Amino acid sequence: EDVMLVCETDKAVDLPEEISNFGIWKQKTYGISKVTVYVR
Repeated sequence: EDVMLVCETDKAVDLPEEISNFGIWKQKTYGISKVTVYVR
């Protein structure tokens, strides 16, 4: 089963490359925010 986790943070926040069994698939900055998408 595919699972996607979407995190919105301040653009200055650096999230880890992996969280549990999730790895970063995409990152995009929008103004002062950053969206990070993890997939498993």
